[in-house]
Amino acid sequence: ALDEVRWLIGGVGLLSLAALGGATGWIVRAGMRPLVDLSGQIEAVPVGETGGRFRLARATAEIEPVVERLNALMARVEEAIRNEREFTSNAAHELRNPLTPIVNAVAMLERVSGAHSGVARARDTIDRQSGQLVRLIDDLMDVSRVTQDRLELRREVVLLRDVFDMVFEAVRPVLIERNLHL
Repeated sequence: ALDEVRWLIGGVGLLSLAALGGATGWIVRAGMRPLVDLSGQIEAVPVGETGGRFRLARATAEIEPVVERLNALMARVEEAIRNEREFTSNAAHELRNPLTPIVNAVAMLERVSGAHSGVARARDTIDRQSGQLVRLIDDLMDVSRVTQDRLELRREVVLLRDVFDMVFEAVRPVLIERNLHL
């Protein structure tokens, strides 16, 4: 009879332990479900996009502060992206304004000075460098337009040789100045 009671207690104990383990697993999974939902929302926010806010219908008191902090972080990121876009746009316009008279002055200098070698070299250097600045500012303005979804991009075939030639022309003065060969 004692053996039967021992087996009965052992069986009931094992069944109780299994039921307790199952209930604990279910409770943990149910408690983690809001975090899984939050993780999915975070993953769904596209890179570089703003305006994403997180909401949990079944958020516990422990998780609510995390959601609030994430939403505050998203607001700061949104503000930083807006400031960066505004700065890029303003910087491009502000850099272009003083450069236009320089380009015009070089063109006038070319008409007035003719082929005087010292003036011609200085004029060519100014012309080349101001041209690089104009292209850099144009690129900066394009970046500003792209980040504000105001630039339509088109795909086209580009010959790699032409790209190399363009890059070589940009660095050729430095190569000549330093007596380097490419």
